[in-house]
Amino acid sequence: MDWFLHRDLVIPGPTTVPEPPEGAVFAALAWVVARNPIARLFELARSAHTEPQKDAFYDSALTMLARKPLGPIQFDPAAVREALLAGRDVNEPETAGLQPQAAYTHLIVATEMGFDEVGADTLAEALATIRLYPGLSGDDLRQAVQRLENSDDGAKFASAPTHNDPMGTLKRSSIEQLRRARTVLYGLSGFGAMYFMHALLMPETPGLTALRARIDKLGVGTLLMIMCTGMNRTHDAAANLISCLDPWLDAIYDHLLDQVTNGPPLLHGPDSKETADKYMESWIAAIKNLGSTVKTDGNADKNIGHQGPAKSTLGNPSAPAQGG
Repeated sequence: MDWFLHRDLVIPGPTTVPEPPEGAVFAALAWVVARNPIARLFELARSAHTEPQKDAFYDSALTMLARKPLGPIQFDPAAVREALLAGRDVNEPETAGLQPQAAYTHLIVATEMGFDEVGADTLAEALATIRLYPGLSGDDLRQAVQRLENSDDGAKFASAPTHNDPMGTLKRSSIEQLRRARTVLYGLSGFGAMYFMHALLMPETPGLTALRARIDKLGVGTLLMIMCTGMNRTHDAAANLISCLDPWLDAIYDHLLDQVTNGPPLLHGPDSKETADKYMESWIAAIKNLGSTVKTDGNADKNIGHQGPAKSTLGNPSAPAQGG
């Protein structure tokens, strides 16, 4: 699995790394999916048709999620950066009353049984609790679900499950589609890394500012950071690889790649080692100087982590795809 996932990360040169055997790739992915406890919960929900079967699913879901807790997603890069520059602690998100295990269970039920099984209000509350879309409040999510419920397609979505079936998706895929998904996975992970590193005083450029704005507009910042941080765990990366077979994530990748290709450059100067070295020197200096530039009144020097106007474009717009 690692051979397939990381094959394209080899430094360019006279030696090339072949693709692993196709059969081995599919067998490895199937092995990972079959042992994924979250995928198993979706499968149980999908096969629950009678009330006793549904009760058994709820018991299994709450038991499994208690062993493998999935808390609300709370990391906000902009808030962490602001706190570092101001020399103060990060404000802790309000978590009182949240029940993330129940929220994840309701989301699985809505996916596999139709959201009328849990109700529009409960589904909206679950989405708000998980905080996958932190830019949307509970009221925003509730209104969105209600609009869908009252639309012409509302009855179909209310009663018909959408299904999250990674094993079925894998069986229907070709090796070419898996290789495309690998490109999408590394691209989205790279964008997620850039979004995440904003918290750690990554120097600002017009290109990075525009990229974050596009990510925020799409509301996928948290999703991209999840994909990025899962790249160092084979089972998570494999699960995300299968997710990237979805046309939705493929379209997001193309959308963000278009921003990088046709928008302001991400760095300054030509796409070269010298440009990258200069950028990293600026980043390291910002971190080293942080303590000495925070004023006693808590207001930080606003020049930290900021670079001047961009002067040229990157020569390789696809570079973020290899940066995850």
